[in-house]
Amino acid sequence: MYKSQLTLMLACILLLVTSCKKDEPTPEKPLYTVEFDVAFQDPNQTSIYSVVIFTNRSTGADHYNWDFGDGSSSTSENPQHSYTTAGTKQIKLTAYFPDGNSLSKTKSITIDPAPAISANFSASTNICNVQETISFTNLSQGAINYQWNFGDGQSSIAANPTHAYSSIGTYTVTLTAYGPLGQVDLKTSSILVSNTPFASLSEITIGQLISQFSGTTIQLGHGNKISGTVISDYYNSNMASSKNMVVWNGTEGILARCQSPHSFALGSKVVINLSTAFLKNYFSTLELDSVPLSNIVQDGTGVNFPPRTTTVSQVTQNLTAWTSTLIKINNVTISGAASTYGGSLTISDATGSMILFTRSWASFAGASYPTTSVSITGILNNYNGIAELFLRNTTDVQ
Repeated sequence: MYKSQLTLMLACILLLVTSCKKDEPTPEKPLYTVEFDVAFQDPNQTSIYSVVIFTNRSTGADHYNWDFGDGSSSTSENPQHSYTTAGTKQIKLTAYFPDGNSLSKTKSITIDPAPAISANFSASTNICNVQETISFTNLSQGAINYQWNFGDGQSSIAANPTHAYSSIGTYTVTLTAYGPLGQVDLKTSSILVSNTPFASLSEITIGQLISQFSGTTIQLGHGNKISGTVISDYYNSNMASSKNMVVWNGTEGILARCQSPHSFALGSKVVINLSTAFLKNYFSTLELDSVPLSNIVQDGTGVNFPPRTTTVSQVTQNLTAWTSTLIKINNVTISGAASTYGGSLTISDATGSMILFTRSWASFAGASYPTTSVSITGILNNYNGIAELFLRNTTDVQ
C-alpha cells in the first residue's frame, strides 16, 4: 500500500515538472533554391542590342554565376545583358550556398534579328556646274544617324545637307545610315560636275522664251535656261534700274530684271536659270522679271554680235519684234531743246524720226552730242508703243 502511494506521488511530481518546462523549437534546415526570371527591358524591342533584364529569385545563396549563352557571363545578382547576334540563347544561373553546395537553372530566350533599315537619298541634280549648290534629300527609313561622304574629301552628318564642288569631275556620294540598334546601310550615287553653267537644265532660245508669253504675267517653271551676250552697260548706268540688264543672241533680246543690283559687264556671256522668274509686260516691253542673282552665271566673254543695221522707218514697223535688241542707224542727226545728252532727244534719218533717251543718272548725261550726221548704235526700247533708243556709252555715237 505504501509503495503504491509512493509510486503515484512520484508520477505526479514528474508530470508537474514536465508540464512546467518551456517548449523549445526544433532548428529548421535552410531552404536552398535557384530560380530566375528573364524579360526584355522594352517588350517591343526583342532584337539584338536590346537590353535583357535578369531577375534572381534564388534563396539561401551567397554568390552566383550567370552564363548568358553567347560566351559572356556575370557574377552580379541581377545583371542586364545585350546580345549582338540573333537566335535562341541558353541562360544558365548557378547559385552557390554557404554549405558548399550549388544548384543550377537553365532557361532559353529568343533574340530576333535587328529590324532592317534602308539608306536612300535624292539630289536636286546629278549634273551640275562648279560651285553650284546641290541639295540632298534624305529618304532613309528606320535610321537615326547619318554620315555623308561627297567624294571630294568633304563630309557631313546633317540629315539633309547641301554641297558645292570646286572642281570638275565625277564624284561618288555615299550616305551611311545607322539604326538605333547598330544597323548599318549604304546608298551611293554619282554627281557629274562640269564647267557648263546649270548643266542639268535644258537650254532654250530667247525667242522660245518670248513665245511662252500670251499676254498675261506667268511664272516660269523649272528645267530651262537661256544664254546670250549682255548688251547693256551697267557701268555707265543708262538703264531704268541697276537691277536691269539686256541680253541678246544676235537675233532676239530680252530685258532681265534681277532681284538685286548686278555687275554683269557689257559684252559678258551670261546663262540665266529661268526657274521661278516671271515673264511680264512692262509698258509694252517684255521682261524677265524677279530673277535671283544666284540664277545668273557669267560664262566668259559673249559673242560680239553685230547690231542690226536699219532705218527709223524699219524700227517703227518692227518695234515689237526688235525690242531689247541692238540696232544701228546710219546718217542720223540729233536735235533737242538742249545741246547735251539728257531726257528725250530726237534722232532723224531720211525715213523718219524717233526718240533718243538718256537717263539723268547716266555717266554721260550732260555731255555734248555732235551736231553733224552720225551713226548711232543702241538698245531699242518699246515704251507704250513708242520707239526709244538707249545709248550704252558715248562710243555708240560715231
